[in-house]
Amino acid sequence: MLGIIRMKKYIFTCMLAIILSFLNAQTVSILYFNDAHEIAPVLDDLGERGGVARLKTIVDSVKKENPETIVVFGGDCAGGTLFGALYHGHPQIEAFNRIPVDIASFGQHDFDFGVENNMQLIEESGFQWITSNLVGEDGGAYAELPKHVIVERSGLKIGFLGLTDAMNTTRKAKGVFQIDLIEAAKDALILLNNENPDCVIAITQTDFETNKNLMDTFPEINAILTEERSEEVTEVSWIGNRPIISPCGNIGSVARVDIVKERDEHILYV
Repeated sequence: MLGIIRMKKYIFTCMLAIILSFLNAQTVSILYFNDAHEIAPVLDDLGERGGVARLKTIVDSVKKENPETIVVFGGDCAGGTLFGALYHGHPQIEAFNRIPVDIASFGQHDFDFGVENNMQLIEESGFQWITSNLVGEDGGAYAELPKHVIVERSGLKIGFLGLTDAMNTTRKAKGVFQIDLIEAAKDALILLNNENPDCVIAITQTDFETNKNLMDTFPEINAILTEERSEEVTEVSWIGNRPIISPCGNIGSVARVDIVKERDEHILYV
């Protein structure tokens, strides 16, 4: 079973969304998943769950409800399981192209089979990879990828950062280096804020304390989409009214965040 998490901060948000629709409110939906070492369903204590076929069904269903939907992959599509180790992430990229994914950020295991393989994954991708803190040997952005990206849907400008931690745990990542996440986020946000986004979302592969530090340091980050804390448990933590969202592993769940903008430009997360 592949579930959807919907962020409901207030009891009245459903009714509010209906009211806003009559006020010509703008709504953008974000669907987020991560840790895709398998493309087939996984069988574990929760039963059969995950798989790219279920993921495709959810994406199509949400897009039918709201065509202004952005699909985000949070990293780690190589290694991790026997399937990932055998195929090095390439079947996953083919599947993501068919879903389709819009934006992706790296997990450290995307480099388990070296930079050359990772470059091939990027070339095969029909979607945009981003990284705010990975650099090449020359100190420039890894693979000449953007440090941030803005996606505009329904008149809303949604800015994304990509931050990858624990690169020391993948031994074959020669030729790519990790910059401190806080410093990298600071530099990327300076560039991003110059483009006046309505909302800023960080896609991270790091632990809860680092995510919390990012939230505390940068109040302009409205939400963090991060890696799994468990293969079987999905978690949502709130720093004030800003969520840190961690779907369970192996595409075990998909997080949905609806961003609603009223006429007075106040943004609500549902």
